Amino acid sequence: MPGRKRTPQVIYEWTGEVMRPLAYHKELAAREFEQGKRYKLIEFNERSEVTHDHFFATVTAYWHHWPENYERELPSADHLRKHALIRTGHYIQTVMAHPSVQAATFYVSQFKQYVDYAEGSIVAGANGVATVMRIAKTQKKNVMEAEEFQKSKQDVLEFCASVTGIAPEDMKREAKKERAA
Repeated sequence: MPGRKRTPQVIYEWTGEVMRPLAYHKELAAREFEQGKRYKLIEFNERSEVTHDHFFATVTAYWHHWPENYERELPSADHLRKHALIRTGHYIQTVMAHPSVQAATFYVSQFKQYVDYAEGSIVAGANGVATVMRIAKTQKKNVMEAEEFQKSKQDVLEFCASVTGIAPEDMKREAKKERAA
């Protein structure tokens, strides 16, 4: 929201009596918060490094087993992950009107120069021409919370399983073998 100050993220530890900011957040808390004023704490569930790494390794294993005749070329495991995120609804979408199909085509080419992976379409109808562009939501730990990551992870692995015919549990075992080799 414009004009609204964003509350800084401070990590606290419960002492048994009070929520105390961790040492490296004390100065930030002293600077940003007013003594005596009330603030709402929201629990943050940090996802584990193991879960995060395991997911990416499993997507890589799926990419190694990806059908060659698939509808779209996916040159890397990261492209596969982003494609699967978009296909399963974990994306950010922009829709933009254009004066012509040529202008829309130019916009798409420019858009793809600045984004490593995007999917989109040009839609022409009675009301004119528009582009619909989708980019995958980021799964970075400092952006996507654990619950949303877990949902996107499950959706991506199920999508990959539906295309390859290999169950996520089997592919997880395959990923472990590949990492051990």
